[in-house]
Amino acid sequence: MPAGRWTAVRYADDFVTGFEFEDDVERFLVGVKVRSAKFALDLPARILG
Repeated sequence: MPAGRWTAVRYADDFVTGFEFEDDVERFLVGVKVRSAKFALDLPARILG
């Protein structure tokens, strides 16, 4: 769970997230990378940092 406040908005096949703390962002990105690899999804480099 995030340490601070966060929000997520989903529309169709897109989503936007916002986090209060940078540590929460980093943990979220690790999870997104693992999950996208599991399903063989390619995400733009600008999203993955």
